Amino acid sequence: MDNHGQSRRALSVQAHLPDRKQRKMAYFKWDESCSVRVPEFDQHHQHMFSLGNQLADAMTSGQGEPAVSNILDELVAYTQFHFAAEERFMREEGFLALTQHEAEHLELTRRVFDFQERHRRGQAKLSIELILFLREWLTEHILVTDKKYGLNRLTIPPIT
Repeated sequence: MDNHGQSRRALSVQAHLPDRKQRKMAYFKWDESCSVRVPEFDQHHQHMFSLGNQLADAMTSGQGEPAVSNILDELVAYTQFHFAAEERFMREEGFLALTQHEAEHLELTRRVFDFQERHRRGQAKLSIELILFLREWLTEHILVTDKKYGLNRLTIPPIT
């Protein structure tokens, strides 16, 4: 077969491949069932879901280590910001389970720092282990633990 036939076949195959935007998957989907009934933290959580999706997409689409590192760094920084804001809110609201919630935040922070450090040292390729961790964090922590402070807010009458 001549080069023209091979080129036409290659073009034909490429024409059927979805473009990059179509290939992106939503690994983590935020919907109203994820709401903690505190708009500020719903926005934070939506951003964290977005970062999780960006990280998963960067890892699975071969964007390279610099892209993955940048997104992981942003996730770590945003996590610290978010946890501090959440804990301040819970303190102000008199949330009774604050100590347990802070302990969970410390463990999640330790784990995400561990991923970041192992990645920086080249000891760990970010892979399914990180995606599973993010899924656990974004679903279990938000859907179970974080929902408690939203419910707490609804059941305690405001101080006047």
